[in-house]
Amino acid sequence: MASAWITMFATLLLAFVNGAKDVHTSPSVRVHTSTPVVALGSPVTACCVIRDDCPLIKGQAVHIVWHLNQLLIPSSSAAANESGRNTAAANESGWISTVLYSVANHGYLTCCVSFFVSLFVYPCSVLPKKAGTPQALRSDCLTNLTKLETLSCQWDPGQDTHLPTQYPLYTEISIPRTGFVLFSEIEINVKVVNALGQATSTPLLLEPMESAKFDRPTVLKVQAEPKRYGCLRLSWGLSEQQVPVPHLMRQRTMEVCRLLHGTEYHIQIWVGYHQSPWSEWSNSNTAVTLERAPTGPLDSWMKVSREQRQKLLGVYLFWKPSKQFHANGKILSCVVSRQRQPMTKGQLCVTLDSHCVFQLARGARKVFLSAGNAVFQHRVLAAVSDVNVLPHDERSLLVQWTSIHSSSVTGYVVEWRPLWKMDPSLILFDHIDRNQSSTLLSDMSIEPYNPYGISVYPRYKDGIGLPQTVEAYSRQNGCGRHSRIELTWEETPLCQRNGIVRSYQVFYWDEQENTKGGKMLIAMLLMIQL
Repeated sequence: MASAWITMFATLLLAFVNGAKDVHTSPSVRVHTSTPVVALGSPVTACCVIRDDCPLIKGQAVHIVWHLNQLLIPSSSAAANESGRNTAAANESGWISTVLYSVANHGYLTCCVSFFVSLFVYPCSVLPKKAGTPQALRSDCLTNLTKLETLSCQWDPGQDTHLPTQYPLYTEISIPRTGFVLFSEIEINVKVVNALGQATSTPLLLEPMESAKFDRPTVLKVQAEPKRYGCLRLSWGLSEQQVPVPHLMRQRTMEVCRLLHGTEYHIQIWVGYHQSPWSEWSNSNTAVTLERAPTGPLDSWMKVSREQRQKLLGVYLFWKPSKQFHANGKILSCVVSRQRQPMTKGQLCVTLDSHCVFQLARGARKVFLSAGNAVFQHRVLAAVSDVNVLPHDERSLLVQWTSIHSSSVTGYVVEWRPLWKMDPSLILFDHIDRNQSSTLLSDMSIEPYNPYGISVYPRYKDGIGLPQTVEAYSRQNGCGRHSRIELTWEETPLCQRNGIVRSYQVFYWDEQENTKGGKMLIAMLLMIQL
């Protein structure tokens, strides 16, 4: 005989909203539960009671079963251990069934009655269940200074509670007599409330200014101050859009030191208050620190050629910065001199390279090497400028120059000598007053058609300045003889010869384009008579 199921509905949703524990669908059925809301993972106990006077089961053999989300809850002990426990018993007051089951975050529990009529299922009671978790909170707050007296708070709600939840925000502050200020401590916490109870976050004690993020500041000016080597002074201010904050100056100055000398720096700043978040970087401003004279030694290497036929020694001097050398600026020149002070006479060469070639008398024992930047150059006595020599007649030359406007200049020295003779006894000179800027060289030693080297030296209280030298003729004419061309070339590198080079052949042609050429032995020099 087929059995039938009778299920009577009960609206649990209404019971949950109203907080009721009993659901009645008719005078014949009652469903009872211990609580409409349980903690997530906790067991659920429900009772289904059918009265004896229920007209649907009179004279019938009935059996009560349970469904969870339309799935049958088995009544066997093995199934009960896995899915739940279902028991039914008859007593004098009616039929009663109890079920114990663990549910997810929500579900519908249905009580059903079976009797022997025809195959039919009828719900007796439907019991929606909801499960959730208590709440844990972690909060954080940030002061907003772009709007007056605004404190923005946010918190982490944690895992989903699966229940309607409220988040009231509570603040507590001790306000001084002078009124609310941004430098007072505030205690902040968040309380969460749902059907299972309430939870409160850990109180957050903060000073609003320590959680404030300032707007991007502005670097107003950066400069080097006199005699403050390795330092830059900068002035900066808070953003113009920044809300005025009491006790904070809108503009400030500061000095940054322990910087490299003669170095360009790009300056940016960010601001914060104690433990507050840093602002964004400011605009960039540029300045150069003061230069100082170079310090530390130069590593050098010298080679000397000792040809017996020459009275002078050929010297090849090479140098490079040592580990202790500091340029303290941009190196403008390296000076090799016979004397320790390069500003005096006796300079052998002035160069920007790292090597120098010069000649010394055989009796010389020492030369001095120094590197100079702009500070060093200012210490070197300056030379005159714009030296110009004009022929006055065949026996005289007019020398002109631009005067140096300095109180330390005491006069000038004009020196001249024949360039085709190396005898130093032929050098002549004349002292010129400091107010003059020209002189006439009228000496019988000046000859036409011959070159003369003319130098102008400024005289200072501390010594003689650097010279300016030009070449001049009292009278000029065409060349008195033919010239010779000296032709040199580089050898082919050994790795590229691909064999023994036995000779070179050079071709040249005259004005009539007559080509000439000839074979030569291996040599890097060819003399051609024109």
